[in-house]
Amino acid sequence: MKPKSVTLLWTMLLSMVSLTSAMATDEITCSNFSINRGETKTFGIQLSNAVTNYVGFQMDLTLPEGLTVNKVGCSLSNRITDENQELTIGKQGENIYRLTSTSFSLTPISGTSGDLITVSVTASNTYQSGNATISNILFATSNSEQVTMSNVALGISIGIISFADANVKALCVAHWDTNGDGELDYGEAAAVTDLGQVFYDNSIITSFNELQYFTGLTSIGDGAFFNCKWLSSITIPNSVTSIGDGAFVNCSDLTSITIPNSVTSIGEDAYD
Repeated sequence: MKPKSVTLLWTMLLSMVSLTSAMATDEITCSNFSINRGETKTFGIQLSNAVTNYVGFQMDLTLPEGLTVNKVGCSLSNRITDENQELTIGKQGENIYRLTSTSFSLTPISGTSGDLITVSVTASNTYQSGNATISNILFATSNSEQVTMSNVALGISIGIISFADANVKALCVAHWDTNGDGELDYGEAAAVTDLGQVFYDNSIITSFNELQYFTGLTSIGDGAFFNCKWLSSITIPNSVTSIGDGAFVNCSDLTSITIPNSVTSIGEDAYD
């Protein structure tokens, strides 16, 4: 037997007269993960099962706004041993993807635990973190049973910024760590619109190239890095259009500063 499509065989399985339905103690699981803006990342959806004759499944993946599924990067795991079995991904609505796969030869999924699917997602440049849900989870067995499983929730956060200078990190966390996890993620950095006097007259910091991730900034204010005499390198984000008066006065060790083309105004005595 060689059906024309996975969908056709799935429909046949679920419409059999002898079909029974039950809630399984088996479960689908998925771990929380982080992703950076503009990044493509894969994550696994796992199946833990005592039933050993599952031959097909269907589930809906609902993603937070700003994340999209890359179909070409998604795949079935090596627990799927039917060489003709394929993963089908269809849109069910805004940010809702239906993942379906059924064995043409009714070959059971191998093993009792481990990855079932690898999913590839891409975060937009404005992604702000959010929660995903795997729902409407349905498995079919080789003896025509229909098995449902509990919904799964997972968090998909913005990645954590790795700072080269521990003193810069400490200042950033102290002022802009809004979720209180002791780290600064890309979303928190992008939400900052004014550096104020956080770095003013600081003689400890040495590098701040991570400033490039503070994409909510449109200006570097007057005296923002005044007297940061050990500051040797800094990268200004592309969102900045102006640098204020005396922004880098007395930064005697500053040998590397990256200024984007977006900057159209530089104040008096910005550097000294």
